[in-house]
Amino acid sequence: MTLTKADLIHLKWGLIFLGGAILLAAGIALGTLYQQQTAQQRHRLASEQRTQSQNKLARASQEEQELRDKAARLTALQNRGFIGKESRLDWIEQLARISREHDLREFQYEFLPQRPAEPLLIPSGAVAGSHRFLASTQVLSAKLLHEGDLLAFLADLRHSVKAYLIVRECRLDRIPQNPADKGLAPQLNVECELEWITLQESS
Repeated sequence: MTLTKADLIHLKWGLIFLGGAILLAAGIALGTLYQQQTAQQRHRLASEQRTQSQNKLARASQEEQELRDKAARLTALQNRGFIGKESRLDWIEQLARISREHDLREFQYEFLPQRPAEPLLIPSGAVAGSHRFLASTQVLSAKLLHEGDLLAFLADLRHSVKAYLIVRECRLDRIPQNPADKGLAPQLNVECELEWITLQESS
């Protein structure tokens, strides 16, 4: 088949149009791919932002609940009178009343100077925000008819005084009995060490 000059001219323009169409198609394909990648990137960023927002909201809800719990505990401590300076005069009055009610004989005690609470007493630390836990050690001794008197005394004391009580230790020793004794004689010697915990605002 012989191509004339006119055929070559027509073929030339056809090739040019074909090349242009190919370039146009390639441009459209590249543009579509770019738009698809951009849309995927925007979707990924939106998903990450949504996840971050959900995490922040969850943390905010958790922190809000923690604050409510702390506020409730603080209110409970305030209602019990645990917050503020020591009420040693009230403690002394309650000790005298309760020891009489539970028939503790030869009841004696001593309060040691107040100090910051030890980690053993308050594992979370002696400082709680703008407040701090303080402890006063009490050493007491008495004579009892039986061990139930001691348990009842401690239970009554816990519910009556404006402090949080921790019993460090109690030691009971049996008292030798004299057959000549008449009436209900004490059966036990008791020695206890208590910690009286209060919460005070840091100066």
